[in-house]
Amino acid sequence: MSLRTDYTGAIDSALAAARTAGNTLVVTDSLAAITAAMVAAANTGTKTFTVSLAVTYQPIPLRTQGPLWLAYKSGIIEGLASQDLMEGDVAVVIDLSDTVTTSVSLNFTF
Repeated sequence: MSLRTDYTGAIDSALAAARTAGNTLVVTDSLAAITAAMVAAANTGTKTFTVSLAVTYQPIPLRTQGPLWLAYKSGIIEGLASQDLMEGDVAVVIDLSDTVTTSVSLNFTF
């Protein structure tokens, strides 16, 4: 083992964990809330709406919008795709407007 191998192994593990956490946010933790928002929007004929989800997985490091955020976001996108929602349907944005709470906005357009 070398120092470089130790570093790259650790960063790869961290990024894989972030991707899994992003997927879990959509598919497990927030699926009911996303579904309810989509049904409510559909019932009123609303074609553009936002669902905000509080981030509990490493919210401070995600705020830097570095590689950890990109991995987390890719997990969210993967989770949305598993629910047949594609890039044209939803944009994933980190919401940094609150200095205390980190959240993710899912901006839907149908």
